[in-house]
Amino acid sequence: MTLRHHTITSKVYSCIRDCNYRNAIQILQSNLEDGAPRSRPVLSLLAYCSYHDEDYLRSSELYEELLEMCPSSEQYQLYYVQSLVNAESYIDASRAAASSTISPSSPFFQQMKLLQAQAEMEQGLLSEAVAILTQCNDEDIDTVLSLAAIHFRNKDYISALEQYNVAQTIDDRSIIAYYIALCRYHLEEYDVALRAVTDIIDIAAGDEYEGDSCLYFNLKAAIIHAMKDVKAAKATMKEFMDMADEEDLLDAVTIHNDAIAKFGTDPATAIQKLQCIMAVQGPQQELCPSETLGNILIMALNQGHEDLASETYEAYKHVAEELLPPETYSYVQAAVT
Repeated sequence: MTLRHHTITSKVYSCIRDCNYRNAIQILQSNLEDGAPRSRPVLSLLAYCSYHDEDYLRSSELYEELLEMCPSSEQYQLYYVQSLVNAESYIDASRAAASSTISPSSPFFQQMKLLQAQAEMEQGLLSEAVAILTQCNDEDIDTVLSLAAIHFRNKDYISALEQYNVAQTIDDRSIIAYYIALCRYHLEEYDVALRAVTDIIDIAAGDEYEGDSCLYFNLKAAIIHAMKDVKAAKATMKEFMDMADEEDLLDAVTIHNDAIAKFGTDPATAIQKLQCIMAVQGPQQELCPSETLGNILIMALNQGHEDLASETYEAYKHVAEELLPPETYSYVQAAVT
């Protein structure tokens, strides 16, 4: 090993130790550009750093190259699929996972199947995802949570609730209690859901509202609004928005719920906020509440803004039937066409 190579290696590992992955990537990339061979150790470090720098597309390309060098490596097979899933290349992830040679006795098998199930679920192939999960350890928390997520995605809230209840016997994290409350909200068990989410918020207050507090306050506001207590819903949103003293802490769900709470007193601002969410996030983005399109259309029609409702409907006509409840879809179609 040359002194220069030792110095470069030391710098790279120092960067990794400090979680400074971007600098590590620059050092490794510069080394390759200087004519160093594309060796397995260098590519492996580069892939690792790219993944942790959240450049998942790049890490998937590097793990693919590493698999060409070492096709039987179970770790590289797993990391390749993991990178593809995080890069949202779900079709490629499904294909790679299906062709994996990781054996059921391997310590990587469970994680590979969970990733494969996630890739199938993200493509809307829910029955295929469930079938894949039957190959996993059914007592593993990640298996239980994956099944719950699939049932929830399929709007089977009773089955999702059952799985989340099982998960809570394994792990008592607040986020699991949140999903239990969310299922009860969708099942219109508002009193039970409200008590549950209030307890979660009380616990979060002891941790100075770190982590997923935004989710908890949004759910509480949504429950209270569904119970027709608009004043209390507004108070809940104000409590959280006062607490979130940085604007970027307010996600699309928070802004959406705040708009709904304010519609009765300031409909123009409410509609404007919902339009902003749609423009920035897009109607089918994960961070955009699925109810946003329907709420804009109903608000606009209630305020006599038929032109706005018609323009909005035409702009999102390609996804309207998917996103709108049947009764809302029929009403809007009749009103604007």
